[in-house]
Amino acid sequence: MGKVVGNVSLLVLLILFISTESSKIIREKRQSDDLLIGAWNIQTFGVTKMSRPEVVVSLVAVILRYDVLLIQEIRDASFTAIFQLLDEVNRNDPTGDEWAMELSDRLGRSTSKEQYAYFYRVSLVSIDGDDQYPESRDEFERPPYTVRLRTSTSAGTFSFGGIHVKPGDAVAEIDGLADVYDHVVGVTGDSNVLLGGDFNAGCSYVRPGDWEFIRLRTQSRFTWLIGDDADTNVAQGSQCAYDRLVVSGSRLLGAVRSANVYRFDDALGLSNSEAMAVSDHYPVEMEIV
Repeated sequence: MGKVVGNVSLLVLLILFISTESSKIIREKRQSDDLLIGAWNIQTFGVTKMSRPEVVVSLVAVILRYDVLLIQEIRDASFTAIFQLLDEVNRNDPTGDEWAMELSDRLGRSTSKEQYAYFYRVSLVSIDGDDQYPESRDEFERPPYTVRLRTSTSAGTFSFGGIHVKPGDAVAEIDGLADVYDHVVGVTGDSNVLLGGDFNAGCSYVRPGDWEFIRLRTQSRFTWLIGDDADTNVAQGSQCAYDRLVVSGSRLLGAVRSANVYRFDDALGLSNSEAMAVSDHYPVEMEIV
């Protein structure tokens, strides 16, 4: 496995520096303090994906677009794949930036556990602590994991809470994120919070009539940056706004310049089957200044 990943490094370098498409993805070293923050469900990420060089090339290229990225659906009982991915990102960043990671425990009620990871550029962001949501009522299949980000943007220091919502319980779990927000504010004393990830907030999992029962939507203190008409689903033939970013707090909201869905397949020139081998989700992203 180590030899395979080592060989991938050269391939990634060649792709990043030679391909004209890569210039659209890698963000140049900037003098300003703006940050691009993303959340990406890398479908069933583990040793199998890390053994496929062409997939790793795409993963690294997309990750290098960001300054902070929440990665979801890490399924790897060996605890190796996500560290190998971090190594590849560090090895192949043409800016020379150092990347670090905050990693959650393995979470889930069943034997199929998942982890959350936050990748971030050390030169632009520091971590002031993390928090695993302390469930007392078993509300979530995979309880949210939050980090406290210290930045040089106008947003200053704020919390970023990530979740991969269970599809069949999407309405209840998204509603429960209002309680997660209150918990984070209680711990930090700061109302500026970003909640993001694969909410499964669309199509058959959350229907139009469900929104009135979701406090995260009905309460005015929360602003949804990714609309219900977005398509975060890579699969052809369906348009579903599964992945979302929700902000609260005037300082953080005032720092938001833009929010989008990032279609990595178009940027990298991948066919749909090639893109699906990477993930069935597009990243969602926001820029803060």
